[in-house]
Amino acid sequence: MRRGIGSTVWKLGLALALLPWMSGCEDTEPAAKASWIIELSANPASIDVGPGEAGTSQITAVLFNENGTPQSGIGIRFSTTAGSLASGGALVKTDSRGEAHDTLTTSVPATVTAKSGAVSDQVEITVGQLTPPSASLVISPSGQQRVGGAVLFSGSSSTPGSAGDIETYEFTISSSDPSSNETVSSTASTITRTYTTPQTLDVTLRVIDSAGLSDATSDIYEIVANLPPVADAQPATQTGNATQNGNFYFCQATVSACGSRDPDGKLTAYEYLWGDGTSNLVFANSGVCQQNHSYRSPNPDGYTVTVRVYDDGDHSPGICSDPTQQADLPACPTRMFADDTVIVICNPVQ
Repeated sequence: MRRGIGSTVWKLGLALALLPWMSGCEDTEPAAKASWIIELSANPASIDVGPGEAGTSQITAVLFNENGTPQSGIGIRFSTTAGSLASGGALVKTDSRGEAHDTLTTSVPATVTAKSGAVSDQVEITVGQLTPPSASLVISPSGQQRVGGAVLFSGSSSTPGSAGDIETYEFTISSSDPSSNETVSSTASTITRTYTTPQTLDVTLRVIDSAGLSDATSDIYEIVANLPPVADAQPATQTGNATQNGNFYFCQATVSACGSRDPDGKLTAYEYLWGDGTSNLVFANSGVCQQNHSYRSPNPDGYTVTVRVYDDGDHSPGICSDPTQQADLPACPTRMFADDTVIVICNPVQ
């Protein structure tokens, strides 16, 4: 029994005696002499990262003795003020060329120190933010296109950021007609499509650069059965002063709609709303695109005359293409109209 206790005590004493040596064995690795030199470098010394990203830099320490000879088998410890090191702060031994290597991962500027014994060196790593490209989507013609007409989707006005050139243009088209849904990804900055039915397109362009950074923009586009006409109201003659005839004032005005047009068909009617509660309708097949009007009251502030022009809808024959009465205008479901205004001044009698 005594022998067993003594053996246990002896083993415990031996373990306690070895504990300081075991815990400090890492610090007993060969270290640089005070006369030696560490040269520390980072590659790259400047890191560019995207938003929310981190970059890496390879850290190299070279240890020389006082004669400039690289020293191998010497422990070097790396530390950093920001980010993390692959070594985790453990000693890294120099190789046959006197080099010790570590890797820094960081998203902010950092200073890395390499130390062996009393010898150390530092290197600074700067971090810049890469800017992504800027997506720009242009759809032509602007706003809408008639069924069967070509639509050009272009990302050519997109601009690259600081990370590199734009390498991919990705067009995603989501339509109210699911058969038109598609995603096209290529190096080409434009695509062209035609559509056979009216629909609403939600178009997204995403541009991706050589560093993988991206930007996106979207627009809504309409494919319609008929494009609206364009109204153009102009005074064909200058109006003068009102003239008195008995108990009435007469102010003559002539307004022209001859500059109006329909981009995808023809105009079928002109309606003149004179601003005094009266109006008149003229069908385009009459060949007349301007009208005269007499005002019975002077108005130095001016009458607002509205010219409304009607197109031929989807060109279908009959009431759409050739209306003959006012009721035919709303009876064509695809017909569209447009307004323009002009001011007619009617001064009092001088």
